[in-house]
Amino acid sequence: MSKLEDYEKKYRDLYTEEAANYDTSRFEHARGQMFDRSEQGVILQLLQEASAGPHLLDCAAGTGRTSAFLAQNGFEVTSLDLTYNMLLEARARASESPSVPLALVEGNGRALPFEEG
Repeated sequence: MSKLEDYEKKYRDLYTEEAANYDTSRFEHARGQMFDRSEQGVILQLLQEASAGPHLLDCAAGTGRTSAFLAQNGFEVTSLDLTYNMLLEARARASESPSVPLALVEGNGRALPFEEG
């Protein structure tokens, strides 16, 4: 196993275990909420400055926190993550707001599982 493959396995194992508590441990306290709002503002500003189109790929989407925010702001978002359990959390988040659809894809950002075009 290469060093990169070993790192990816460690990442997958860690976030498989941590998925259910990921958002709670990071964003339910005041500092986490402040970070979340700040990050969202910066992301929207960068997308506006880049004249981003309506279709976005959230690579390493995790629990879908950023994907859901982007979808709520009018973007069509595909959420890609290496860890199935993180995508289960993203699916649960998406089901809370059915008007905010997310396409969820398990995959590796180093080898995107999409056809060109």
